Amino acid sequence: MKKETMKAKVLDFVESKGEARYTDIIKFIVTENFGPDAWDNGFQMEPHYEVVDGRWIQTCMRRKNSNRGYYACALRKGNRWTSKGYFLKDAGYGRLEKQENGLYKTIR
Repeated sequence: MKKETMKAKVLDFVESKGEARYTDIIKFIVTENFGPDAWDNGFQMEPHYEVVDGRWIQTCMRRKNSNRGYYACALRKGNRWTSKGYFLKDAGYGRLEKQENGLYKTIR
């Protein structure tokens, strides 16, 4: 049996939905790699800071997912110093493209 790459799985996932949000793609990858409860178990409370009178002050606690940056580089546009992300490059079998509405779509 041929091993399916994460890129192929992500392209199939996005194609099945038509378009997908960044967070939905990351949630799919985390679930694929670590199991069905991994995303939900990644939530934690973190302090939120704002500048008040020139000083950083903790204003509240916010619920954030510790997995939110997982695979982030694979969806990065690239710049002068870094190349385009893995999911945005076409390696012969497709890529993702960010649409005007902010959602990603499969291009094959």
